[in-house]
Parts: sequence; structure tokens; C-alpha cells
Amino acid sequence: MALLGPREVRCPAGVATRILVTRAGGMPASWRVRFDPPGAATGTAVVRRSVLPLGIGLQPPEARPLAPEMVFERGWFDASHQVVVEPDHDVTAIIG
Repeated sequence: MALLGPREVRCPAGVATRILVTRAGGMPASWRVRFDPPGAATGTAVVRRSVLPLGIGLQPPEARPLAPEMVFERGWFDASHQVVVEPDHDVTAIIG
């Protein structure tokens, strides 16, 4: 949950847009992301993780189909964690 309320990121159609980046987390966390308008939430979301800082020890990317509401989780050993979405239609990602 965001401390100052939800954060919005505009995601143009066909453009890979980074909506979430964390570094040196060390502890599990999760983020709930809603896409507005919900009916336009089609495309892909790619999660990239690294177990060591500076991109060392990269894990294979995890691609998932975009859905109107998604939860992204960072694990115990994810030093770097980012989520990139490429929607088929213009959407706004609401994180928090």
C-alpha cells in the first residue's frame, strides 16, 4: 500500500512501460495494481527479478497476461524487482 495514496502510471498501447521498480528490498512485499478502464486491460505484464544487487543473478522473466486487477509479489531474496506492462489499448495503472 502506498503511503501517500495510490500512484497512477499512464501506459500507452503497444509501448513497454515500467510501472514498478524496487531495489534492495530484502523482505517480502506485494503490490495491488488495477488497470483503468478494466475492459481494456489486455496485453502482457513481465516481472523481472534479480537475487543480487546491480542485476547480478537475474532470474528468468515471468510473463503473465494482463488482467483488470493484478498482484505482484517480491520474495525474500529478490534484491531487484521490476514490472513492465505492454497493453493492447491505452490504460492507466493504479498502484496501491
